[in-house]
Amino acid sequence: MVQYFQRLLQVLRTRGLSFVTTHVPLVSSQVSPPLARAYKDTAAESIPTLLPVGTMMASSPAYNSFSSDSPSNYDLARTQPRPSAPTPPPAWGEQQGGRFITPYYYSKADLDSHAFRNGLSKEEEAEAVARTTTVLDRVARRLKLPGRTYATTMLLLHRFYAVWPRRSPYYTEEEINVAIVDLACKLQETPVRLPPISIQVLSESRGVRVTDDMAKSTMDQKLAPHQQKILEGIQFDTKIILPFHHLAVFIKQLDDVVFSAMEAFDGTPQEHLHRLCSGLVLDMYRGTLCIRYPSHILAMGALFLSVRLGLVRLHPKIEGDFLEDCGCPSDLVEELAIAVLEAYNTGSPDRLSATMLTAVQGNLESLRSARHAIATAPIANGHREAAVSR
Repeated sequence: MVQYFQRLLQVLRTRGLSFVTTHVPLVSSQVSPPLARAYKDTAAESIPTLLPVGTMMASSPAYNSFSSDSPSNYDLARTQPRPSAPTPPPAWGEQQGGRFITPYYYSKADLDSHAFRNGLSKEEEAEAVARTTTVLDRVARRLKLPGRTYATTMLLLHRFYAVWPRRSPYYTEEEINVAIVDLACKLQETPVRLPPISIQVLSESRGVRVTDDMAKSTMDQKLAPHQQKILEGIQFDTKIILPFHHLAVFIKQLDDVVFSAMEAFDGTPQEHLHRLCSGLVLDMYRGTLCIRYPSHILAMGALFLSVRLGLVRLHPKIEGDFLEDCGCPSDLVEELAIAVLEAYNTGSPDRLSATMLTAVQGNLESLRSARHAIATAPIANGHREAAVSR
């Protein structure tokens, strides 16, 4: 039995366990004669006995706070290594991999600086945006995607390229387009399978008809890592809020909606106004406006533009108190309207009629001059700096 306890002591020591050993007096009347002889032969050694935790701590100098040999708390604190400073989170727009902490809405300067870091000028970035949105717009029309799925597709596209570079050895533009359309259909529960999405995207990108086998071999086992990067661009927040609900709420608050007597439409004037403004909202999603402004600002901007372009007359007017009551600052709505009119004027003037193009150009100049007049007008009591900062 002595050998057993010695072996147990060695095993526990090899495993890094420390415990207190006590000398157990063995009486010959309590043990067998062989064990008593073994105890006499090994009188210098001790048989380990595992004590309760409280007994171990009280009997051990290392745990005895009243022992003079035990170090003080101050000495222990000095000997312990100091924790290092926490690693700062990665800045948005880095291309080192991993998850990003990105702003939910970007400014135009943010997007321009991100493109510049990736080696693209403003003209090259605008050309890339127009190319990718045109391909996805044609794909959405061929697949007959609903408006919500189309808007989600464009939103995922712009948020992806606001974080990741456009030129990368790890993915191609075709692969990202297929992954975006497939993910948008999943998020909006649109029943479209992956093979037709791949065929349409590759056909529109290459300008030739792509067979099913070619599309399958091109996209085989490539979409999962790309869709993870797309989800990182939206911070894994799949609750995508679109402007259509806000648009319906704003229209319900209008007292009167009047269209031209020459214009024929189905349903009520409010329903026709919702369809008209929904088209303006979808045009906003072709650019980066959907990641620069919240959804309720996009909805109010569509109402504001429908009145400015002479498409409808509304009461109350989309200005002043009505904008503030709806939680839409007038400066943001006017800034959005100027950006949309600039896109109509420079991006696709051939899509507009002559009357509409004239209205776009006239409103663009009037809004620009109005904002310039507000910015340069003298402010009473010397509060110009505070007003401009707001």
